[in-house]
Amino acid sequence: MEKYRRIVLKESKSIMKRTKKIISLLLVVCLMSLIPINGYASDLSSSNQVFTDDVLGDFTVERIIENGKVTVYAKSLDGTILHTAINDNGNLFLDGEIINTQIVSSPYINEKLSFGYIPLSINWGQWQYSELEFDSDGMTTAAIFAILSALSPWVSLSALIDVASAIVGNYDNVQIGIWIRYGSDDTYFYYERDTIFYGDGSYLYGPVRDSGREFL
Repeated sequence: MEKYRRIVLKESKSIMKRTKKIISLLLVVCLMSLIPINGYASDLSSSNQVFTDDVLGDFTVERIIENGKVTVYAKSLDGTILHTAINDNGNLFLDGEIINTQIVSSPYINEKLSFGYIPLSINWGQWQYSELEFDSDGMTTAAIFAILSALSPWVSLSALIDVASAIVGNYDNVQIGIWIRYGSDDTYFYYERDTIFYGDGSYLYGPVRDSGREFL
């Protein structure tokens, strides 16, 4: 009788473990269908942060990330606001005017390799690719920088000033390429992401790589 109980208990634990893995995989699939291609990871890696008056050449910047909304102030060295860029759940504004952005998505990419989390216990979804695009013709370095900071808040300000400086006067169109995938195990929800910047389709900077996790 005791042997029978041990067998039943062992089988029950095995079933529970398989069930957890199935639920985790279903969770990944559901979240991938509901969450914007780079939205969740943006919230996960850069929520509720304030970067105040970092000096970047001849201007300073303040970037505020709060509840999914990103606000960027580019200021002159005397504190005068030069440009304000706002990314409000994908709606982009510069100095109160809406900026048209084009988004191209390719939801299933299999050939990209993992660069962060290796454990085989993680149930990964497929790589997804999206490309954000906006016109930069006639914009100043500070304006381009503010837009880049609002569109990709997970990228460091020092990297973005290099990109903006390379763009101004040289390129009329900017593309931000984003590769991302989501995964989960019994405990955590994960993401991995690569970000690359282009000017008129030519490579400028990257990849900027980041990854993260949080409890299920």
